[in-house]
Order: sequence, then C-alpha cells, then structure tokens
Amino acid sequence: MDSLILGAGFIGCHLAQYLLGQGVRVTVFTRSLNEQLSSLQQQGCKVVIGEFSQPQDYVELLAGVDIVYHLISTTVPKTSNDNPVYDINSNLCSTVQLLEAVSKCHTDKQPKIIYVSSGGTVYGTPEYLPLDEKHKTDPVCSYGVVKLAIEKYLHMYSRVKGLKYVVLRLSNPYGEYIRNDNLQGIIPVCLQKILQGSTIEIWGDGSAVRDYLHVDDVVEALYGASFYQGERKLFNIGSGVGTSILELLDLMKTVTDTDVKATFVKSRGCDIDVNYLDNNLARKELAWTPAVSLETGMQKVCRWLDLQ
Repeated sequence: MDSLILGAGFIGCHLAQYLLGQGVRVTVFTRSLNEQLSSLQQQGCKVVIGEFSQPQDYVELLAGVDIVYHLISTTVPKTSNDNPVYDINSNLCSTVQLLEAVSKCHTDKQPKIIYVSSGGTVYGTPEYLPLDEKHKTDPVCSYGVVKLAIEKYLHMYSRVKGLKYVVLRLSNPYGEYIRNDNLQGIIPVCLQKILQGSTIEIWGDGSAVRDYLHVDDVVEALYGASFYQGERKLFNIGSGVGTSILELLDLMKTVTDTDVKATFVKSRGCDIDVNYLDNNLARKELAWTPAVSLETGMQKVCRWLDLQ
C-alpha cells in the first residue's frame, strides 16, 4: 500500500511511524522539516516540502497513491475566530483544490481520502451526551465551521465524482511530539509546566469537560479507516469518557507526584462546557477500541518530556 500524509504535526509523525512499521510506503507532504521527520527519513519515509495552498506542489504525489491522510489545519479552535477569512482560504479553499486534483486522477487510480475532522467543535453545544454522529452540528468557532464545510464537500465530491473517503471526528488528541506553543494540547502543555515547577493558567473554573484520546489510539483509527469498505462515511473517534480539567489536574498530580500550581482566568466565548463522544459506531464498523488509558497516556507524555 502507498500512502500520502498531508501534514506533519504530532499526529502525522506518529502515523508515518506506525505505517512504516506496517510495511506501508509513506510519503509526507509538509511545509517544513522537523526533528521527527528527519528521523523518519532515515527509516525510509519520503518527505516533500511544499505549500498546501499550491496544488502543483503535491499533485504529482497523488499518482499511484492508495490512501491520502488529510491532517493539515492552519488554525486551532482558540485562534480561528480571530481571522475566519484566513481559516476559510487556507483550509477550506485549499482542501477543495485537493478534492479537484484527486477527482482528476484516473477513476481506477483515485486514492481514498481519510479526513481528520473535529468531534470537539463541529457539534457545538450538546443537546444530549455522549455526542453521537446523529447529533446536530452548530459549531461556535470558525475551526469547527470549516471542518464541517470540508465534510460536506467530501460528500458532494463523492456523490458527483465518485470520490472515496472516510471522515474521522476526533475528540481531543494528545501525545508526544505535540508542538509546544501553548495553543493546543492541554495535557502536554500542563505536564511540562508541572515538571518545570511553573504555574498553569486555566480558562474558566476547571469544570469544563472534554474527551481526551492518546495519539496511539488515533493512529489505530486512521489505519483501520484505510481498509474500511462499509457504507458509513463518518465516525466519532474518542475515548467515550468525559474528564473535567480539575480531574485532569488531580491525575497529573498523581502521575508526576508533584503539586500542581494553577490560576483560573475568564473562559473564552468559543468554549463549550461539556463535550465527549459516543464511539459505538467506530467500535462496530471499524472494529476500533481505544486502548490507552488517560493515566497511561500521561505517563507516556511525561517520559517524552523528560527526554527533551
């Protein structure tokens, strides 16, 4: 199997490592090289540098590829409302260009697209919990709106041009290699601050509930979706368990055996109080089950941070 990974963030690097271990031929398309990619190159991974907004940079890579994993996002929920026009242009418009390029491949050679959407933002305020795939979608941040729009374009291209695809709505992924810019990834960011003896800044009162999923489980879901031949196109990928920020902090204290210093500031307008996903459809159709407990996942992140 030949695969093309669009995006070399922490999920992309973990996915490339996993696929190489499965004997898959892997090409990663990214705008810059990082330490993890350099290591992957030595293991046989092909890395191509380019801009996602420029189809000519990647269109030749589509030839002969079986699976395209679309992991690219130029924004995160926290910042997307600051510049929705940029979010639309860099993510939605660029993805539609990708779908056009894929649809122009020979019919029997069109790759299947596995798209990473956002179970944490596309649903908006829950009417019931856990959130299943039938729940209404009313996102309150541009990040979620654009993710949802891309899902709709995938559906359109499937109906009109026969595009093969699967959408995975991820909960809150975390794990090793996550970028350390304080924009996303509360678990690695907080664990690093705890290990450094720094104070953690928490938006809100700590009661917000989220669904946290270790990157190893994310990668297993992505790989499983590659082989899925059923009729379903959309799956929630989450732990199925809600955990509050205060519960996270308590668990971090246990994992690190260190006191946690935290300050609480006013919550953001784009934050939803509670969000966690029903993953029963993925369990049934993809034969996927999350295997990494929150405590084990935190321990893995701590070991990685100790090596930095």
